[in-house]
Amino acid sequence: MVINILAFDWFQDKERYHRAFHVRDDETGELLSDDLEVHFLELEKVKRVRRRPKDALESWMMYLSNLEGEELEAIAMDNPGIRKSLTIEQSFWQSKKERRLYLHRQFAGGSPGRRRRRGKVTKKARKGTSSIYPQNPRPARCFL
Repeated sequence: MVINILAFDWFQDKERYHRAFHVRDDETGELLSDDLEVHFLELEKVKRVRRRPKDALESWMMYLSNLEGEELEAIAMDNPGIRKSLTIEQSFWQSKKERRLYLHRQFAGGSPGRRRRRGKVTKKARKGTSSIYPQNPRPARCFL
């Protein structure tokens, strides 16, 4: 199974945000395997939904599309997994060490420990990393 989470509209239909495809023989239509599926989840389309989520998939997609405020709190109250994710996310943003390590990986292309073990510490890394990173970064929950 392959799940593609897209931060843009790929298919023309403006409302269907979840599509599932299966591999079939071109001539007979015979299904190759029940287990081989390719799913596409379009986050931009779920952002246009103006109601409470109807199922867990919709809840998670709303969470991943950076929903905030009272709407997100309501979804988190109904879904223990999202509530736990929000708790972890909030802890992460309150920890300077975790943010610094995350930013180092995102902007410098790897973990600081890995670079030091190889002996490739850059001049900027020796001086400190605060000058090369944004002050208050807030990346999307979904990295695409």
